[in-house]
Amino acid sequence: MLPVRVHRLLSVVCLSALLSVPAPAAPFLVEITAADVETSNRLARLVASPVLGPLESDPPKSVHSMTEVPGSVILDLDSGFAWRLQIDAEGLWGPLSLIQRASQSTGIRVNLVPTAILVARVETTSGRRPPGDLDVRLRSPEEMPASPGSFDESFSCPVEEGIWRCEVPSGVFDLRLRAKGFVSHFLWKRELSVGDPFDLGLVKLVPGSSVAGRLVIDDGSPFVEGTKIIATPRATQPGSPRAQARHQGLALEAPVTDRGFFHLDGLGPGAYVLHGEQKGLVPLHSVPVTVADGSEIELPEPLVLIRPSELSVGFEPPVDFQGEPWALVLGTLAETETISSGRSAPDGTWRAVGLKPGRYYLIVSDSTGSRVASDEILVGGPMTDHWVILESIEVEGWLTLGKEPIEGEVFFGGSSGMTSIRMGADAEGRFYGTLPRPGAWKVDIRSDSAGVHRRLRSVEVEPAAGSSRARVEIELPGTRLEGDVVDPEGRKVARATVLAVPVPKKQGEPAESPSHTRTQDDGLFHFEGFEPAVYRLQAIRVVSGKKELSEPLEVLLSEDDPFRSVRLVLGRPVLFRGRALSSSGGVPGASVLTTPSGGAATVLIPNVRTDPDGRFELNLPEGSSEVELTILAPGFLFYRRVVAISERGEVPIVLEQQGGGTIEIRPREPVELRGGVGLPYVVRADGMRIDLGTLQLWSSLNHVRSAAGLIEVPMMPTDAYQVCWPLTPDDKAEGRDLDCTEGYLPANGRLTIVQDSTDGSDEPRAE
Repeated sequence: MLPVRVHRLLSVVCLSALLSVPAPAAPFLVEITAADVETSNRLARLVASPVLGPLESDPPKSVHSMTEVPGSVILDLDSGFAWRLQIDAEGLWGPLSLIQRASQSTGIRVNLVPTAILVARVETTSGRRPPGDLDVRLRSPEEMPASPGSFDESFSCPVEEGIWRCEVPSGVFDLRLRAKGFVSHFLWKRELSVGDPFDLGLVKLVPGSSVAGRLVIDDGSPFVEGTKIIATPRATQPGSPRAQARHQGLALEAPVTDRGFFHLDGLGPGAYVLHGEQKGLVPLHSVPVTVADGSEIELPEPLVLIRPSELSVGFEPPVDFQGEPWALVLGTLAETETISSGRSAPDGTWRAVGLKPGRYYLIVSDSTGSRVASDEILVGGPMTDHWVILESIEVEGWLTLGKEPIEGEVFFGGSSGMTSIRMGADAEGRFYGTLPRPGAWKVDIRSDSAGVHRRLRSVEVEPAAGSSRARVEIELPGTRLEGDVVDPEGRKVARATVLAVPVPKKQGEPAESPSHTRTQDDGLFHFEGFEPAVYRLQAIRVVSGKKELSEPLEVLLSEDDPFRSVRLVLGRPVLFRGRALSSSGGVPGASVLTTPSGGAATVLIPNVRTDPDGRFELNLPEGSSEVELTILAPGFLFYRRVVAISERGEVPIVLEQQGGGTIEIRPREPVELRGGVGLPYVVRADGMRIDLGTLQLWSSLNHVRSAAGLIEVPMMPTDAYQVCWPLTPDDKAEGRDLDCTEGYLPANGRLTIVQDSTDGSDEPRAE
């Protein structure tokens, strides 16, 4: 006997059917196939049930029949009704089929697939009795692109004396196990085969939290069947398409009653994003909710569904600088997801429909592929109008290295920026092009022949008075940083990536983007045209999916010593495996930042995101025995610790929710938070230093905005803290000590630290 199928209600609106008179029964052919399956002596049971028909007619009775597999059968179905067809056969499974109008089609073919058996032992952690039923949802794995053929079905099977057994379709699926009131379990890309039962082992159910609330439609329209509420764990960064697909698979949903009420249960601790969903409507906004372990939350305000918005974009000029239509890409800022794309009409207009309110980015490209403009647009209401007005600044420029012209590429806006306009420099160093505005531009320079890979923070483009033409001279200094990359045995390494990043001269200075190049066949590399400064170099090579890193090496380029040669030795990296955990299991979607001891930034250890099970991996330099980890997981306390690297495997990292508070920093004078110099930093009682940039990121993830005169950091662990301001040159000249103020942050409290002031009110306050 197959399990109860938990299917989504299929609503079909056929106005003609609702108003028509009853129609006579019409023959309908059902063909049943079962490819590559031994089907001798198997019978299939068919049940066709009416789901929609004329309002004035009583629905007909369900139609039952049986046939061999493979085989066919004719069902007499009232042609005035839509029907739902279910087919059951021993050891076989078939999808629900919807027959919208029997009079409009003469038959259907249904392919049955063999079934597999899932078994598990079920226990609870709270001493509660195991649930009477356990649901399993099977979905096509995230590696398989979404398509009409993607699989997504749920089944409910009983738990008897602690043993769960469920017959489901065979195949490769992602699995979600769920019982009412308990946190769900997820298994990824499992192959369920015919034959011996697939044993899931022990499924330990942890009681979950719940969120209740109400959903409304802004114009008062009634709810329809299928309206639901969806809760997705918050992710701190987008991740790869594969990671995003898996993360979306963690979403939980609950039906909405005809009065708009909903109740979501089985949520593990953490931060979630909630929104309503109904066909033809979009959520006014998504609501962030933090769920504590074992809590019951009732939302104070309803979630709102509205009619979708429309965006109208107009261009001036209506065509690009080559007389061709503009190309557009519209995406969401929150999810960094492309929503719509296309080309402008001959009159310079473009429209996007079906949008939910919120902030979007718009990227405009010309017919050469250059991204000439990028805007942030706030969409709201039935219609949002937006104009893109582009000037035409003709640029004539020269590119030189050590006063000698070089051939290469010049990217105004950066080579990978949302605005990126490429101009090619010829052998004489001359380049031409058109920019959409005057002023300061970030510029990337790339010349493989000359070994130049530079980013210039600010290049001024200013036409002469009354003119639309501008002359730009880009003069790079005649410095050279060269070297080779070798393996631990001293052999030259070809095609290794070498990164170079300038070391900030002052605390709080914004970090530069790294320049990069590749080694030649003889293992040699070189950079040209760097400004005099200290640079940190690091090499990386990927072999069979594993990264090999060199130790970071700092090199000084100066006017007195403009040529330097170095050797970078690749080491076999140390693999660190960790898992961020809450009281109910893994914490998905958290950002993991790494900082070597002493606070020096290592170039090639990128930030990573925990997977749906809370796991992550880091490739650390050879010889590493510990790593300083920062884990940013909304809904939990800020985490930064030095963690020893275990040779035994995965390191568990438990995140806490309770006992934290807010640190409030009030500087003597307003500070420039974005890239400012002299920004304060925080030191914990154990001496660990936390830079303001990390704290600002943490605040924004918790929807707290700081201002120039007030820096607010929530969800910090209870501890003693110091806030220190770097000394200015005048402070150092006068022999002043480091400017630090300390205090204690109590549980569920607030620590206010004020930089020393003239009225003596600089004592820290704990509330």
